[in-house]
Amino acid sequence: GVRSAAAAHGRGRGILRLRGARLAARAGSSPEL
Repeated sequence: GVRSAAAAHGRGRGILRLRGARLAARAGSSPEL
């Protein structure tokens, strides 16, 4: 239903955020990663 759709959308956003953070860390050549 609507809830599952919203949950899936939220998951997608979270994944994109994690990917963006990883890419940003890589671009900054962070020693942590």
